Amino acid sequence: MNDDETAEWFDEIKERLEAVVSKTAGIGWGIHDNLAELYAQLRWI
Repeated sequence: MNDDETAEWFDEIKERLEAVVSKTAGIGWGIHDNLAELYAQLRWI
């Protein structure tokens, strides 16, 4: 995703990505923390 120079693709899936991150809270094993960190690294946020 970060190779793309526009935010168009990100805008299409932003809500889905946010939902995945938020629904992993409380699972354990650091899954939520890792996904949240990866999500924060996306260029178009």
